[in-house]
Amino acid sequence: MLRSEKMSLHCLLMPRESAWEVLNDLGTLDKVHFVDCEEDVPQFNRPFYQQVRRCDESLQKLLWIENEMQKFYNFYNQVIKSNNQVNIDYCGDLASFHEYLKKDVESRRINEQAYFLQIENEINQKHKFLEQLIHNFNSVITYRNQLVEKKHVLTEASRVLNVNQLNQDNQIPNPDRVSLNFLAGVINADDEVRFHKSAFRVSRGNIWKHFKQIDKSMQRDGYKLLNIKGQRDHDTSELTDPYNSVQKTIFILAYASGQNSSLDRKLRRICEGFHADVFNIQYSNISKDLKETEEQIRNQNLTVQLSEKSINEYFDFYQKSIKLQSGDQVVDVCSYIEYVRLFLHKEKTIQHNLNYLVQSSQTFCKGLIWVPEEDEGIVQRRVEQLTQKKSNSVQVAQLYKLSNYTIDPPTKFKSNDFTIPFQEIVNTYGIPRYREINPALFAISTFPYLFGMMFGDIGHGALLFTIGLYLMSCKIDPKRPSAMDGLVQARYLITLMGLFALYNGLIYNDFMSLPLNLFGSCYLLADKNVVLTHKTSKQCVYPFGIDPVWGVAKNKLSVYNSLKMKTSVVFGVFQMLIGIFLKGLNAINNISFVDFFFEFIPQVVFMCCTFGYMVFLIFMKWMTDYSQNTSKAPSILTYMLDLGLSGGGVGHQQELYKGQGVDQPYLLIAALISVPIMLLAKPIIHQMQHNSHQQHQNAEGFVPFQDDIEENRRQADNFIEKGLKLHKNEKPHEFSEEFVHQVIETIEFVLGSISHTASYLRLWALSLAHSQLAEVFFEKTLKGQIESGSTIGILVGFIVFAMITFAVLMCMDVMECFLHTLRLHWVEFQSKFYKADGYLFKPFSVNNVLSVAAVEKRY
Repeated sequence: MLRSEKMSLHCLLMPRESAWEVLNDLGTLDKVHFVDCEEDVPQFNRPFYQQVRRCDESLQKLLWIENEMQKFYNFYNQVIKSNNQVNIDYCGDLASFHEYLKKDVESRRINEQAYFLQIENEINQKHKFLEQLIHNFNSVITYRNQLVEKKHVLTEASRVLNVNQLNQDNQIPNPDRVSLNFLAGVINADDEVRFHKSAFRVSRGNIWKHFKQIDKSMQRDGYKLLNIKGQRDHDTSELTDPYNSVQKTIFILAYASGQNSSLDRKLRRICEGFHADVFNIQYSNISKDLKETEEQIRNQNLTVQLSEKSINEYFDFYQKSIKLQSGDQVVDVCSYIEYVRLFLHKEKTIQHNLNYLVQSSQTFCKGLIWVPEEDEGIVQRRVEQLTQKKSNSVQVAQLYKLSNYTIDPPTKFKSNDFTIPFQEIVNTYGIPRYREINPALFAISTFPYLFGMMFGDIGHGALLFTIGLYLMSCKIDPKRPSAMDGLVQARYLITLMGLFALYNGLIYNDFMSLPLNLFGSCYLLADKNVVLTHKTSKQCVYPFGIDPVWGVAKNKLSVYNSLKMKTSVVFGVFQMLIGIFLKGLNAINNISFVDFFFEFIPQVVFMCCTFGYMVFLIFMKWMTDYSQNTSKAPSILTYMLDLGLSGGGVGHQQELYKGQGVDQPYLLIAALISVPIMLLAKPIIHQMQHNSHQQHQNAEGFVPFQDDIEENRRQADNFIEKGLKLHKNEKPHEFSEEFVHQVIETIEFVLGSISHTASYLRLWALSLAHSQLAEVFFEKTLKGQIESGSTIGILVGFIVFAMITFAVLMCMDVMECFLHTLRLHWVEFQSKFYKADGYLFKPFSVNNVLSVAAVEKRY
């Protein structure tokens, strides 16, 4: 895990007609990474683009069929009050999927490429047929709804246009005596007010109007308005009740005017504008029309039932479970629609990777693949087995190992459930460069420990540790994804964070703001005012952590702040020095002596002579006893200021150790000399190397003699490498550009050494904030109740204390400490050596694609 696995580059040469077969077989290995040899060519200009597009179109049609299936069952259940559901059995066992695919292809006596054509034609035919079924069904439902609407309109008209009632109420004149026109129909309930206003304005108030909403009480069995669209609820993604989304209002207008009058035409245009269904009403024939409409509805309901049965049988075909004979048992593989969907994903993946190949001629194609060196034999044997399967012994593919290339290999690390969270933290910042030291190896220990320094508390750390242990007992079920899966994946990280928080809490001797007297204090309390009189023994040292008596001392905050600030700086400088040493190891691995001698060594000298020296002074001060006269204790900050301002002198302070005033000027000189070395040496040496290389290229050299064997080998290599991009596009060397870059790097390192050291003080600041918050929560909720002795008060106070502690400290503060720890690793630590400009090794794996496709579908 320290460095990525070694990679080898190979050229895969094969006939064009065998390319699909080769990739289909290599896709089961999960050990080859295909290089996009046509990255400059747009996707739509690549040879296999149409095949990829056909796979996408088939997948879209399958998705449409599944959505229509969901909408239909939602509608169907509401009509007949059934409980039918879309029942798709997802493929959990990919081995069974592959076995069934192989047997199905063999049973049809075709190859898998022709099998795709059959599946595609089958989907197209069924999709077209289903579209026609759905269209006819929608037409039937639409016509039936119009009949139901007409029936409700006629029913309402017969009620409100009763002659005796009209004459009694004086609402409108008797239609037999006055020439009236009636305009009746149905509009959306939401448009009632606007329709009312429009009709009133057009008629200038000379109109009689009546509105009645078609509610559920009016929709008896057989006369319900059916929703064929099925809208989705935005919060639950479930299809809503179809009746709730069909809200209609009956309107009846009466006015004294001719049928082709201006008012009549205006009212009808308003109805068209509101998409109203208008029905002609003859006052004298309302009862007769009502009976005829009811008879038509009954006939149409029978047509609807027949259409529902046809569609239901069609959908059952897609939901049927395909079975596989395994020995004496019959195994359910998955639903047919899911089987076809996974097959299309498999085909799409293969066709997509075929687009990475270069068509070297009309009959041959070739591509570049990265293979881990330890897996070269496995890949080579698999390619040879492909030829052995052929009865005509024609070589299907050839694998050539390349050595003359400058393109960067991909990065691959072996990981497991424990290391994945730490590797993801690093990869989020940037992928490690090939064979670059992996920061994740060091983050396994440093990340949870720095978090623990900020979150240090015995109680809170133990609670977080317990949560981590619980998550370790949980397992991720691929068939049932949940919101907890992310936490389960980070279970080991959370457990270590809790463990180190508990450990640092023991060092701070802090249990939810209360110190614990675990080993017996070395001090005696003189009275209730907590005055320290003398130590129980001059040689007494508290065995582990801070003596609990400092938790109740008057200078508690000063003692804790001094300890936490100094430990923060010590750990910060130590981690930055580790980062600088890792830079030296990278330089050795890359055989870059310029980086090693003129960057790494000056950086180590500068850091050790400045902040490394400050850490040394901190330890010297800790080892010196100032208990007799604390006023003689020197200030580390003053020493460091005098180091720069006084030319290395110690100023007015007493020397912390003998010879300090003599050593400091030399440290200052060494630190100052290292800066111009970092600044000037590297660009000057690179310019000299560039000039020497140019002179060597321009010089006339001797052309060595090449025999026929060597010439043939060279021509073969040229044929293999032709059309393959084996070399990076190197930028021309510019001294000014490199010099400016080095100036920026030097300034960033020098100033960063100061700012990054100060940045580690966040370890102290977050720890202080955590302890103070815990103390405030305890004092405001529990302390007073405990002192008063109120049982109810203690119970209520504990509930409030627990809720606030969980919400603020166990949720918000955990996230805050996590983010600050993340920043310390990304910026302060990794900036010393980490380039983070690599790219991941992505093996061509059919199973991985199918697994992701199956999980995404279930989400």
